[in-house]
Amino acid sequence: MPGKKITDHQVLKQKDHRKKLTQVEAAAKAGVSERSARRIERSDALPSQSPGRHWRMRHDPLADVWDAEVVLLLQTDALLNAVTLLEELQRRHPGAVRQQRAVHIAAAHAPVARPARC
Repeated sequence: MPGKKITDHQVLKQKDHRKKLTQVEAAAKAGVSERSARRIERSDALPSQSPGRHWRMRHDPLADVWDAEVVLLLQTDALLNAVTLLEELQRRHPGAVRQQRAVHIAAAHAPVARPARC
């Protein structure tokens, strides 16, 4: 399944089924793809034992202006719409801000919804 991490349980299940079944059958019973089954057979470590990725794939275009501009905008107006934030950042820094990043920023700083009082 694309996008889902393989669990230790699935790896152990696949290795156990592989003793009696073909690679394709064992993968299907464990709930992993054939490609993942081949990778599992080559590795001795469980997924929980592999180190996580700790590096960024690309430079964050907002790293230089985060505290000075973005946090200030969100502190000024806590109910700032993600689209409004995106438009303002694109106006200030053309080509540096993508829509997906702006939506994540606004969502991370959105106030917690409180139930209305009766």
